[in-house]
Formats: sequence, structure tokens, C-alpha cells
Amino acid sequence: MDGSPRAMAPDTPPQTSGEPASGLVPGDERQPSLIDEVGALIEDGKTYAEAELAFQKTRLFYVLAHARSIAVLGGLAAVLVVLAVVAAVVGAIIGLIPGLGPWGAAGVVIAVLLALAAVLGLSARAKLKGLSRAFETTDE
Repeated sequence: MDGSPRAMAPDTPPQTSGEPASGLVPGDERQPSLIDEVGALIEDGKTYAEAELAFQKTRLFYVLAHARSIAVLGGLAAVLVVLAVVAAVVGAIIGLIPGLGPWGAAGVVIAVLLALAAVLGLSARAKLKGLSRAFETTDE
């Protein structure tokens, strides 16, 4: 025989490391009892729970490490947006001064901003009413 799979006899069992697949020690003929199986299951559950807890801790620390930089970057972005809005308001006033004068330009810009604030406020109020209606209970 040349050792190739074709040359081996078909009824020859595959070579193993010497330990049976059942996990029993050679020479030990007893089967594991139900108590042994339940104990192994509980041990496996503990191992799984410990691994899951370690994984979730790792995820939490990863998120916390990035949350600080996210908050800083978001805060800086919000500050820049506010500065851009202030610049736009000042630019609008300066642009309207030649036609309306300083007080007229300021009055127009203030009126437009207040009108926009009123529209946004009324829209928020309508959404709040809709939300509160969704949580109302009807007693019949």
C-alpha cells in the first residue's frame, strides 16, 4: 500500500489522538450522569455570562472613550453655527442700512427673526399637542 486514501482499506477507522470522542478517559467505562451534565451546563452558562459581561464592558469603555471627542467636536460645530447665524444677521443689517437707515434695517431683521421664531414655536406647540394626545387615556 502506498499510503494514499485510495490505497487504504475502506473499513479502516481514521487515526485519532487516542482519546474517545465522548470525552471519557480511556479505561473509564461510566457514562456521565444527569447531575454531571447539568453541572457542565451550569458551568458553560457561567462561562458564557462572564464572556458576555467582559464583551459589554469593552464596548462600554470604547463608547465612553469616543464620547468625549464626539461631544467636543459637536459643541464646537454648534458654536460655529451660532457664529454663522450672528454673522448673517449682522450682514443683513449692514446690507439694509443704505436703503432703510440703521434703525429701519435693524427693525426689519428683528421682525423677520421674530416671525420665523413664531412659526417655529407654533409648529413645536402643535407637535407637542399631538404627542400629548397620543398618551391620553380615554375613560369610558
